Amino acid sequence: MLDGDLLCRAALYPKFVTPEGIFDEEMLLTFMPLGEGESYALSVASHFLSRGNDGVHSYGCGAATIANERFVQKNQRAPSPVTEEVHYLGFYQFTRGQLMSIEMSYYSLRCFWKPEHGADMHFQVEFVPKGAQGTRKERRQDRRAAVGMLTGMLRGPHRHICQKDLPHKDALEAVDLPALPRLGSL
Repeated sequence: MLDGDLLCRAALYPKFVTPEGIFDEEMLLTFMPLGEGESYALSVASHFLSRGNDGVHSYGCGAATIANERFVQKNQRAPSPVTEEVHYLGFYQFTRGQLMSIEMSYYSLRCFWKPEHGADMHFQVEFVPKGAQGTRKERRQDRRAAVGMLTGMLRGPHRHICQKDLPHKDALEAVDLPALPRLGSL
């Protein structure tokens, strides 16, 4: 992957919306802990391997479907449409070069190809601990600062409604996805 290659993060509803109904870019960029260790991961799609926006949208619709299948397995029932059901609303993007330019004190950033659920365009971004340990608070601040920098690099949204979500189109289109970058953050 080259520095100019685009990485795309799927905007899933209601996962990245606060209880007040506000889309939260930092929630969009939540790095999930990996196992028992101190590493954290974020799933993204390669725009190149997706063959453009349509392929990224297909990946995002698939991610929503997988999340809904997990809900059924866990709860033994279908999620309620719109409120519990996960819906793909589009994606935000940043370049690999922007990502790798983020300097961290306690973590190294890595981005690598990791096909998942049959999606060859899937990449994983990870925070991996460096030798310097730091306190728990210092490590958390380091991660939060990196997410803040990455948030400032986001571009989008590239909106989309999945075929299966057409019955809820009006409600989903009413979800405000902020245009990024915000004025003044360029």
